[in-house]
This record gives sequence, C-alpha cells and structure tokens, in this order.
Amino acid sequence: MQNDEDLKKIGSKIKKLRKEKNYTSHENFAFEHEISSSFYWSVENGRNMRLDYFLTLLKKLETNPKDFFEDWE
Repeated sequence: MQNDEDLKKIGSKIKKLRKEKNYTSHENFAFEHEISSSFYWSVENGRNMRLDYFLTLLKKLETNPKDFFEDWE
C-alpha cells in the first residue's frame, strides 16, 4: 500500500535528520526532548504517525514541513 511506503519514507527521513543532529540513538533524542522513546521509535519505523506529533518532531529537529518535503518525489 502506498501510504505504508510513504510513512516508512517519512520515518527514514526523520531518522536521518536525528542523526544529522548527532543523536546516535532514538533513545537519547527522545530523552533529551522529553518524548516517549517507544512512540518516537515507532515514528522512525513508519508506524503510528499522528500529524500533531509529526509537526512537534519537526520543530524539535529544527525544520518545518516545507523544508522536510522539499525533495519529496
């Protein structure tokens, strides 16, 4: 299903942005930003994506929807 593929693509990009911010693990990122590590992990893996949570993560990763989806195909 296309939606599943898109969610995995979004999760992969969030993971990439986290690593670019020098967070080697999702646990460290989640702890520092006071978010649930298990829920964050599920987002990085393309599951359990809620729009409000996604927008919050973009802010914590210092980006915005326009920049995040800039190279979306």
